[in-house]
Amino acid sequence: MFKSRQSPLPEGSFLARYLDREGAYTDCFRVDVPGGPDLPAYIETFFDSWVFRLERRVLTLAGKGPATRKTVEALAHQDAQRFAAWIVRERDDSQILMEVPRTPIRTWLRVLPSDEQPGHVRLYFGSALVPPHRTDGAPARLGPLFRWTTGLHKLYSHILLDAAARDWKRSAVTPQTT
Repeated sequence: MFKSRQSPLPEGSFLARYLDREGAYTDCFRVDVPGGPDLPAYIETFFDSWVFRLERRVLTLAGKGPATRKTVEALAHQDAQRFAAWIVRERDDSQILMEVPRTPIRTWLRVLPSDEQPGHVRLYFGSALVPPHRTDGAPARLGPLFRWTTGLHKLYSHILLDAAARDWKRSAVTPQTT
């Protein structure tokens, strides 16, 4: 059904810091597509896919900040550190980690050369839900809403990544030559 599949985090992932965090949830999905590594193009493709354009409308209506094509481009090309509800927490040439302040939500994208298909890249999409640190000694954990909706979140993650992969292929992103 889906081209994307659940995956372990690749080495050096910014999202890995949450794997051993008490009570946290972390996931990672991947899909291989033709082309060369290009994080800005992936950010644009992901946040401008038909699926995420719907989410952008919801975010805008909910007052979570501007979520337009222009703000997607600004995020992709490092002209902005904020996109809708997210702020950039960390970024390098291959990955970006964002968080929604005052919530447990973290969102991560990464693009790397595929180790299975020459001339392809692997697009990664992952999330973490990080419960707040408890000062009363009780174990940190996510609330029931987050636990009950994990299956829906995984389905939506596949839909998002597959839509981005389709758009990536359509945009004819090609490997860079030297």
